[in-house]
Amino acid sequence: MSGLWLVTFLVQWVIVLVLLVLVAGILRYLASVEERWNLIAPPVSSYELGQRIENFALPDMTGQLIHSEDLLRRSNGAVFLFVSTSCSACEALLAQVSEIATRPNGLLKKSLVVVVLGVTGNLEQLLVSYPSLSNEKIVVLTDPDGIALRQFGITAVPLGLALDRESRLVHQTHNPHVTKWLYVRLDVTPPTEPISSGRTSLIVPAAYRSH
Repeated sequence: MSGLWLVTFLVQWVIVLVLLVLVAGILRYLASVEERWNLIAPPVSSYELGQRIENFALPDMTGQLIHSEDLLRRSNGAVFLFVSTSCSACEALLAQVSEIATRPNGLLKKSLVVVVLGVTGNLEQLLVSYPSLSNEKIVVLTDPDGIALRQFGITAVPLGLALDRESRLVHQTHNPHVTKWLYVRLDVTPPTEPISSGRTSLIVPAAYRSH
């Protein structure tokens, strides 16, 4: 009986060792997959978390130049959303922005800034589709010359950047329209039912990035 017990004991340990080897192999494989993915996935922006961004100025809907540092200091930081009129993910994000803009409560604790990439006609098209963007809660800027596009190294839209009032980057994402990112960063209560989930981000054409 003792011999049978010994065999059972050894078999159990062999199984445990085999499982440990398998787990170690799986973990190494997942690490290599993550490494390869990080190499092919575009960076969110040219800034790292905690880094202070450089001030930039873009025109608003009236053509007046608005400085980013002014937007950040007028409230407790800001959330910048970079969008275009040619991506479904941007439409999902703007649907959330419109819902926030039409809420009956007061102004937001942070500045909510929508930066429209591309020519001025894109802004006009956007305002027709989302008239609530003219709400005083939202600051809409245009980037027809690709100033912010190049400064932030934007490779995909929509892009969401959360900054504190000292211009430091707090959080960034290629998909600000998912996982309640926008509501969390603005410190507002999300709606009971999702406004729109949308698709993932859209890669910005290289020709436009070099504009």
